[in-house]
Amino acid sequence: MKRQLILSDISPDGEKIDLYSDIGIRLVSADGIGFSSEISSMQLYDRDGSLYQNSTLPQRGISLVVRYIGAKWKHEISKLRLNRLLDRKKELRLRYITDNIDVYIECRTEQVNTPPNTYPMVTQISLICPDPYWRKSGDNSIVMAGIIPLFEFIIGIPESGMEFGDIKAGTITDLWNGGTVESGALFIICLLYTSPSPRD
Repeated sequence: MKRQLILSDISPDGEKIDLYSDIGIRLVSADGIGFSSEISSMQLYDRDGSLYQNSTLPQRGISLVVRYIGAKWKHEISKLRLNRLLDRKKELRLRYITDNIDVYIECRTEQVNTPPNTYPMVTQISLICPDPYWRKSGDNSIVMAGIIPLFEFIIGIPESGMEFGDIKAGTITDLWNGGTVESGALFIICLLYTSPSPRD
C-alpha cells in the first residue's frame, strides 16, 4: 500500500522530506492527524432573554516522532537537514498520500526537540495548524453548467448563424468523497459572466 507523509516548505521549490521513506529518517509515531475536527460552540443568555452564540474552530496540534536510521555518523546529517526545514514558527505544509487520499494541511513549527545521548536518535516535532481542516491536493472545482459542443465542419455558414455550443443546466451534481471518513465541505458558487437575459 502506498503511504507518504511529506513535510515541505510552503514555497513550491522548497525542501521536502518524506517521513515514511526518506533517506536516514523514519516516522515512529504521528498524533493529531485524524481527519475530523470539532467546532466548539457556546450559548449565553442575557437577563432580557436575548441569546448570544459563539462558535470557534480550535487549532489542530500535530505531534510527530522520527527516528534516524543508517550509520550513526549519518544521524547528525539527517538531523541538520530536518532542523533546517523546521525553523521555529516557519510555515510548512504537511501532505498525506495513500492509494485513494491526497490531502494537505498548512502548519507552523511550534517545537523541535532531540533528546541528547539517545540511540537510536529520535526527534519530537510539534506542529500547530491554525486551520484544522485537511484540504484536497489538486482541483476541487466542478462545472455545474456544462457546455455541449455543437461545432461541426460544414461547407458554408447559414444566414441564421452557427452555434458553437449550448449551455446545459446542471442543477444536480454528485460530489464524491474519496476519503475514508465523513467530512464537511465549503461550497462556493461563482458566476463567471453576466447574463444579458436571466431566466428563473
